[in-house]
Amino acid sequence: MTLRSRSERRPRTERERERERERERQRHRQREREREKQAPCREPGTGLDPGPPGSHPST
Repeated sequence: MTLRSRSERRPRTERERERERERERQRHRQREREREKQAPCREPGTGLDPGPPGSHPST
């Protein structure tokens, strides 16, 4: 098999382009899953705001 430069390659068919788009979507979903695994777990609604001053009496 001979490697051709980009300019010498035959144009891709619509089916080939669609397959490539689908592969890219799969790669994107995989990256998202990996990010979710690495993200720190937090309870929903738990923020960093401690509330207004005086809402937590000091002990």
